[in-house]
Amino acid sequence: MKKSFLILLTAACAMNIYAQKEEVFQPYKTTNLRVPSVPIVVNDPYLSIWSPYDKLTDGTTRHWTNDEKSLTGLLRVDGTTYRFMGAEKELILEPIVPMADSEHWRAKTTRRNPGNGWSDPAFDDSNWRESAAAFGTPDEYPNVRTRWNELNSDIYVRRTFEMTQADLNTDLMLVFSHDDVFELYINGKKVVETGETWRQGEVLSLTKGAAKDALKPGKNIIAAHCHNTGGGAYLDFGIFKNVKKKGAPIKVAEQKSVDVLATNTYYTFACGPVELDLVFTAPM
Repeated sequence: MKKSFLILLTAACAMNIYAQKEEVFQPYKTTNLRVPSVPIVVNDPYLSIWSPYDKLTDGTTRHWTNDEKSLTGLLRVDGTTYRFMGAEKELILEPIVPMADSEHWRAKTTRRNPGNGWSDPAFDDSNWRESAAAFGTPDEYPNVRTRWNELNSDIYVRRTFEMTQADLNTDLMLVFSHDDVFELYINGKKVVETGETWRQGEVLSLTKGAAKDALKPGKNIIAAHCHNTGGGAYLDFGIFKNVKKKGAPIKVAEQKSVDVLATNTYYTFACGPVELDLVFTAPM
């Protein structure tokens, strides 16, 4: 469905470009506004994409709630590709041990302090309860399937998973979200300790050092502990591989101007010898 929509959108844009005259891509007046966020695709509060940067290439386009809604613009000129919109992605992640937004994963959990050695692979967790992730406050965080939100409370999680040697040979990333105090172990080795804070979608490379060495072919265990000091509570984690392929370098287009008017946003870029005029028009 998404692919079909993308193809239709691309085709519609292409037909529109060929159908319009040159002056359509020029503002009827220039402005000196430096707005907090530049409107890109603004239809209603749900379909609303903005660029909170001075330059359209400085970062990822976002919803007004600051959630990433990534749009990328590329133009090839004489064999050279120029990026005129969005940020270059350093990582393209594919799950090996998924998080709760893509799989209803389950793990052994307890709310009581299990004592020493609870993170070790050989620890006996047979009397722990099996629960569905993510864990936390359902009205504050997404994908919560096990409620945990008591003040000054703890949750301990032991998740078992399989890894192949082929998985271990890839560029591995640990991704985790938590609220508040958090620590995580892989096969008994501590790889994360954040202190009292809350984070969403943190990425830690497992390519080098003790974290990578902790993983092995076959059965592995991630043991995580989170303490809720107050307010919302949350815990979710997974392991991903970076599948971004290295290719020809992409140059950044030079932004020459931006004009924000009532229902249109106009950009002009230099893409090598070509000048690109770009206009975003609100449907109203």
